[in-house]
Amino acid sequence: MQSQIIAALVSNIQLMQEIHGYAHKIQKAKYSAPVKLRWTQEETDLLEQTIQMFGHNITKIQQVLVSKTSKQIYFRMHYLNVKQQKYVQKYSFVDND
Repeated sequence: MQSQIIAALVSNIQLMQEIHGYAHKIQKAKYSAPVKLRWTQEETDLLEQTIQMFGHNITKIQQVLVSKTSKQIYFRMHYLNVKQQKYVQKYSFVDND
């Protein structure tokens, strides 16, 4: 009788260790950084829309663009800003005289 109880306890402990291991893997995957991928046109459009809504608040923008880190969002915002400035400079017809 005691051996059956001990065997049941051992199997329960092993099961709990397995569950804990799976939970740890899930938690680790949940908080791992997104994979580095190129920005799609849809993500860029969504970023531009969220900038119009929230300004340059990266925390709020990241809540919408969950597939990107705050660092990725920051650098994309900077890239879009530089790109826009170059476009304005190239096609500006205003004389500064």
